[in-house]
Amino acid sequence: MPLADVQSEILEPMQALFLPPRDMDQAAQTTALKAYGAVLQHFAAPDLRAAWSEVVAEHRARSWPVPGAIVQAARKAQRERTAADAPSRMRTGMDAYARWRVWQTVRTSPLALDALEAGVAWSLKCAVQDGKQPGEIALAELIRRRTSADETATAIGDRRPVPHNGRMLTFSEHNRALALKMWTNLLCNESDTAAEIRRARSFGAAPLAQGRAA
Repeated sequence: MPLADVQSEILEPMQALFLPPRDMDQAAQTTALKAYGAVLQHFAAPDLRAAWSEVVAEHRARSWPVPGAIVQAARKAQRERTAADAPSRMRTGMDAYARWRVWQTVRTSPLALDALEAGVAWSLKCAVQDGKQPGEIALAELIRRRTSADETATAIGDRRPVPHNGRMLTFSEHNRALALKMWTNLLCNESDTAAEIRRARSFGAAPLAQGRAA
């Protein structure tokens, strides 16, 4: 909440460290504090915090710093933070787009058809979304993990202990229901991804057939 941030980051420390201007009664102080809030509420808490650190380090008077000084420092902090965050946002955006582009290619490939037939289409898509290139994805490993997950889900459904790191785990009814819900979600994702691959094949059947023949 912006006004709450102004209160905690600026107004409370300001009133604790400095005195209000002379000849300013309580009503005038209340009005003045509202004015501080009005001009500062548009800044994020990290920018207000950085601004106050700068202002308090330079302020040499005994009375409150004027609002303009805090606003100027907050704008500076905002610019610096935005500039520092921009490369990170750009890298994240480019990586996400690059992974999406890889998946557009993979989903019409022979690898996708093999994954579809093996029931690991969703696992393949997850591997691509994790940043793996097609040549780095081992279909046999995806199948092994899916087989293990199938066995675990069956055991949980039958209320049997599940082996894990040399121990046998048992599930409470709450955790059992949660695990089975997660398994249901995985099956839904598998079905959706399989349908996506089939649709992609219908639009690119010739390139796919050529790729498998090669």
